Amino acid sequence: MRNKNILKRTLSSFLIVVVLLLNITSNIYAAAPKVSKDSSLGLYLYEDSTKSELYSHNGNKKMYPASTTKIMTAALTLEYIKDLNKKVTTGSELNRLPAGSSTASLYKNETLSYKDLLYGLMLPSGNDAAIVLACNVGKVISKDKNISKDKAYSVFVKEMNKKAKEIGMTKTHFNNPHGFHDKNHYSTPHDMALLAAYADDFSYYNRVVDSTYYETTTNKTTHRWSGHNALILRGSKYFYKPAKGDKTGYTGEAGRCVVGSSENDEGIRYYAVVLHSPTTAQQFGLARDLLKYGNEETSKLTIEEEGDTLYKYTVRNLALGEQGAFKVKVNKDIEVYADKKYTEDNFTISFEPSSKYLKKTNTEDYELVNSISEDDKIGKINVYLNGKFFKSVDAFSKNDVDMRSTRDIIITNALIMISLLCLIIMALVLSSRYRTKKRIQHRKNLKRARLKNEIKTYGSRVPKRRPSTNDRGQKIKVVKKKNNKSKPINKNTKYMRTRKRTRKK
Repeated sequence: MRNKNILKRTLSSFLIVVVLLLNITSNIYAAAPKVSKDSSLGLYLYEDSTKSELYSHNGNKKMYPASTTKIMTAALTLEYIKDLNKKVTTGSELNRLPAGSSTASLYKNETLSYKDLLYGLMLPSGNDAAIVLACNVGKVISKDKNISKDKAYSVFVKEMNKKAKEIGMTKTHFNNPHGFHDKNHYSTPHDMALLAAYADDFSYYNRVVDSTYYETTTNKTTHRWSGHNALILRGSKYFYKPAKGDKTGYTGEAGRCVVGSSENDEGIRYYAVVLHSPTTAQQFGLARDLLKYGNEETSKLTIEEEGDTLYKYTVRNLALGEQGAFKVKVNKDIEVYADKKYTEDNFTISFEPSSKYLKKTNTEDYELVNSISEDDKIGKINVYLNGKFFKSVDAFSKNDVDMRSTRDIIITNALIMISLLCLIIMALVLSSRYRTKKRIQHRKNLKRARLKNEIKTYGSRVPKRRPSTNDRGQKIKVVKKKNNKSKPINKNTKYMRTRKRTRKK
């Protein structure tokens, strides 16, 4: 019985140790890569559905992308060529092939389909396939089948740079379709992640880059092409089952490069970029660690919800009758993927207005540059993780806000002038009344003073006088009444006077 208890304890202890070791191993492999700050490596991990940057080391530093450039060449081919079975024939364009290039071993006057050329581009990393695609797709882009191959090549490279700007590759410039070293051909780890996400929208792209082998027979030979991406090669020590192949690259100046991706059980796609790696071990080992970290150690958080009022600002120059504020919202949830150790409380946001609509004043208010309609894009919402910039999303207006027009300004100025005039008139009236009241009070005071003096002089025998002014301080005009009282008439006297007058006649 005692031996059984000892055996149980031993087994329990062994199982605990195994579980702990497994957890430790899992945590080691799933942790974000750690590299020294002064390392020249370019590392980047990106989640496209929420536009989240999950890891970055020299993510925005200019570097040479080498053959990872071919991701753009493949994507543009898929965008402009609808029938991949259409045939093209190689020719003088192969003279453009730089010495020392990796090739798909194409021959002049060899007829291949666009499908064949895509596999020849991505699996053996054929610079010759890139040139043939550029010259033929360039004609389609220009909509002129008769242009020379040199012009078509230039059209294609120009389209590469145009597309780069469209998808946000702001620090990228392409000079060729294959990535052979050129000092004016550069990108960044961040930009290459955006490129991989753009190419991922084409279903056939995934079919090509997920392949490790392709065989085709042409009028010249049978091609057997194999891929070099160790992330998807079974038996490789860098093999990672959820990984999807994208593209590797190498030049002396660029170092060893790889752009890889993976998809978790929820269909979330992660993009890992490694540029300027000195060794194959770092090239694929770091890419695998980045993808594993994204799949296993990150989760989605909702920072703000669609339609919520995020900010409310006062506007100075509103149209007459308008309310004094505009509201800021987002048209879809602000979501992020971040390390599982973070919560929503670790994230903050700020509003960055568009100069097209708004101008900041010295206070917290804004002035309108143009009138705003509901759902107009009026700027950006910047998201910060522990105070460090994380991502940005578009900000929209939640209400209509009309800017004050010239007519409104004229009406407003007129109203102001009328108001000022009314105030001036009121002030004059009140001032006049005040002066009148003061004058009356002054006269009353004089009268009281005179009465006091008379009382002192005459005592109780002060002669009565009529008031010289009324209650309003106006002078009283004294009218002397005529004495209408006549002396009593003596009838006899009157008669005698009458008779005397009669006698004279």
